[in-house]
Amino acid sequence: MLKRELTWIPFVGWGILLLRSIAVNRGGGASAVRQWSIRVGHASRMVCGVVFPEGTRMPPGETRRYGASGALLASETGRLIVPIAHDAGYYWPRRGLLKRPGTIRVRIGPPIVAAGRDAREINAEAQAWIEAHSTRPG
Repeated sequence: MLKRELTWIPFVGWGILLLRSIAVNRGGGASAVRQWSIRVGHASRMVCGVVFPEGTRMPPGETRRYGASGALLASETGRLIVPIAHDAGYYWPRRGLLKRPGTIRVRIGPPIVAAGRDAREINAEAQAWIEAHSTRPG
């Protein structure tokens, strides 16, 4: 899955379309989630998808409300959610072109069973794990 706008990039977008990814309209709200659910439910070839629930990179130490689309999609399709925490924001700030040298640490959490669960409950569990494992580099 990817944001639809990425398919508009010359060459890159064409390559993405050849991979048969599911391009979604991020402004589509609940109708976009229903579209994803139908397509993913019938896409037996789909092994995994990546959803960034915050919608955009956040400065280190800050968070925002997680969007429910990914959790709702996982709940409706019976897929697992694997939370991932990283400290890339310390080296690659959200705003600005300057990148700092360093080693980005990535932590992969245990799978979260989402089938049939409420999206808010799933998000709360994923967010709690991510925030508990997002540490300052050092």
